Amino acid sequence: MKRKSFVVVAFGLGLGILSSLSCETKPSMRLEPARSSSNEPIENKYILWVENIDNLGAFQFAITYDTAAVAQPRVNLKNFLTSTGREVAAEIGPYLDFDKDKALGRLTYGVVTKGRDNKGSIPGPRTKADTLVTIYFQRRASGEPRLQLQNKLLTDIHGNVKLNQD
Repeated sequence: MKRKSFVVVAFGLGLGILSSLSCETKPSMRLEPARSSSNEPIENKYILWVENIDNLGAFQFAITYDTAAVAQPRVNLKNFLTSTGREVAAEIGPYLDFDKDKALGRLTYGVVTKGRDNKGSIPGPRTKADTLVTIYFQRRASGEPRLQLQNKLLTDIHGNVKLNQD
């Protein structure tokens, strides 16, 4: 009986390892509303998450939004990208564009890091999920701001593209 249960357990472990190898999770970005501490916020706060990334060196994204609902977006870079000792080499934006005919705004933002020490290049951060930036929109009217995350780009510290989605 012991031998039979050992074979079943070993087989089950083998299947678990094979399934974890075949289901590699890919890097991703997602935008979520942050919980508000006030009942009537004058700003809408959103969090841009990065998931399943190793050695992150740079990112870029764009967000379109309804200009009738929200305005004047602000971006606050969190310390996750520089948490391993890398420095911000360049911030791209935030750039704001508007399409008056469609009442749409577009925010574009990105960051590139650099880092060297006496052993070579400092690695970028690794995570299952962490915050890249928080984004604040001034509220203009009630209703949904219809945010859409676009042009998502993640690269490692060597410039290799890990995520590129429109």
